[in-house]
Amino acid sequence: HGINNIGKIILLNFDKETTNKIEKICLDKGVQVSVMEEILLGINHAKVGANIAKAWGFPQNLINAINFQNNPAATDDDLELVSVVYLAKYFATKLNQEALNLFDIDKNVRDIFGIENNEDLINLYNNITRS
Repeated sequence: HGINNIGKIILLNFDKETTNKIEKICLDKGVQVSVMEEILLGINHAKVGANIAKAWGFPQNLINAINFQNNPAATDDDLELVSVVYLAKYFATKLNQEALNLFDIDKNVRDIFGIENNEDLINLYNNITRS
């Protein structure tokens, strides 16, 4: 976790019960947390975190990485850094390489990392998680 999840910390402090319900529903239904947050709260943790980073004077590339961490296709700015954060979040949610699926990964991110098949994805995952 870290700076990219600062928005989650804010939302948890704002309404822990609702935030926990959102995460449970998303886990049960396989829906992205940020999508459900947007529907129920009108804002998601990434946007909250980006607004805080902006208010704190963070550089624009870090603000973009926080803001677009769940949807790298929504920006052309700082796509490499956004993709690193996106992929790190994806890998952090996987317990082992058997849980990986090429088609879970945004096409732009696959292109940036040269991921053409599941073997490429598994190799990258293993290289990163062994470090």
